[in-house]
Amino acid sequence: MTAALWPASAYDRDQLPERVLQFGSGMLLRALCAAAVDTANRAGARAGRTVVVQSTAEGAHRTHALNAQDGLYTLVERGLSGGAPLERVGLIGAISRALAADSQWNVVRDVAARPEIQVIVSNVSEAGVRIDAPFPGRLTEAIRAHTGCATCVRRPDGARP
Repeated sequence: MTAALWPASAYDRDQLPERVLQFGSGMLLRALCAAAVDTANRAGARAGRTVVVQSTAEGAHRTHALNAQDGLYTLVERGLSGGAPLERVGLIGAISRALAADSQWNVVRDVAARPEIQVIVSNVSEAGVRIDAPFPGRLTEAIRAHTGCATCVRRPDGARP
């Protein structure tokens, strides 16, 4: 799967800025967050693209796979609609690139500091939040880079506490 498979009628992926920094590259975040950004883009909202960060070395294969596929992946949704079985299969294109926190932390921090980034999402498994894991400190550093404040974070309205 490569960008050559992306339908021109969907939206112009290359013209959208990176606006979401997503810590976690697993199925849950790809099925929820990246798919929601993709849906918004298809509706014309220009929600942007998502930079995915793989937080643990154990998941490095996902970083390589997403980049090899130009950030594209297939989402299969199964459930019920009005009591009838439903299955939807779609190509999701909201991911611009995947980064590995262990080997590309400086790039991750630089992305977090960019003013275009509007949302930082984190969903890391227990492997990433162990007491001896570097992730909690890295997430704090990324938020500080984003807010420009070494000792505080901003409230949702943008003001500092």
